[in-house]
Amino acid sequence: MNIINLNQLPDPQSSYLNLLNERQIAEFLNQINPEQALLTRYRANFYKLVFVCQGEVRYKQDFEPQRQQGASVNLLHPMQVIELDFSSDWQGYLLEFSPTLLPLDSDFLQDFQQWHGALPLNEAQTDYFLHYIPLLNQAIKQSQNIQQHLLCALLSQIHLLQQQSQSPVRERISQKRVKQFRQLLEQQFRQYHHVATYSEQLACTEKSLTHACLTITGKSAKSLINLRIILEAKRLLAYSDLSVNQIGYQLGFNDNSHFGKFFKQQSGETAMGFRQNFLG
Repeated sequence: MNIINLNQLPDPQSSYLNLLNERQIAEFLNQINPEQALLTRYRANFYKLVFVCQGEVRYKQDFEPQRQQGASVNLLHPMQVIELDFSSDWQGYLLEFSPTLLPLDSDFLQDFQQWHGALPLNEAQTDYFLHYIPLLNQAIKQSQNIQQHLLCALLSQIHLLQQQSQSPVRERISQKRVKQFRQLLEQQFRQYHHVATYSEQLACTEKSLTHACLTITGKSAKSLINLRIILEAKRLLAYSDLSVNQIGYQLGFNDNSHFGKFFKQQSGETAMGFRQNFLG
């Protein structure tokens, strides 16, 4: 399996926009030492939009295997642990852009933080996205203002598709509550591990918050809290030199043995075992 390390491209501190097709990715891959390419995983502080026209792309997104088949689009988030595999036969594009190109007050930006998984595209939608490719190529050479306007137009269309893909059975009040809960969780998961802390801030009961989470995500509020903590623990184990005890402390565990038991219960292996397996 050939794994391409796109983190060798510039890791932006300000605005950054880059577009690669499958041929350019293959050429880039051929320049990499095959042994290094097999082992490379990375984190980057920019978004990656994977647009598949035909074929299949495989990757791991925060340690979970993903397969994107047929006409589809998926968004990979900044600071996720990503392992991309472009060895299969496919046609499409990889669009990279920095968060600075997105307006902070945009409605879809918050929704994108919750987006996980590819969105299928029909023929008309695929043609719509292909229409943007030459415009994006031109925008790379233009000002940040032009890049931002074009990118927001494209992402607004994706946001519309994302909303249309939601099940009509899901209640709007539950969607809003879960969205607010996830925003709080992202800010506070290192300090607060109990559902009651979040339900109090949302002015609802633990029961109603859990019901909303189960309706929208299929997981309880407590499960979402645990999953976010364990994800950050894995990221730190994989991409930091912090000790297991230091990581536990950063994540709000004052008792080292408690963190060790929590990690093994949630992941099925010890924290040190995960680090050793990941690093090979």
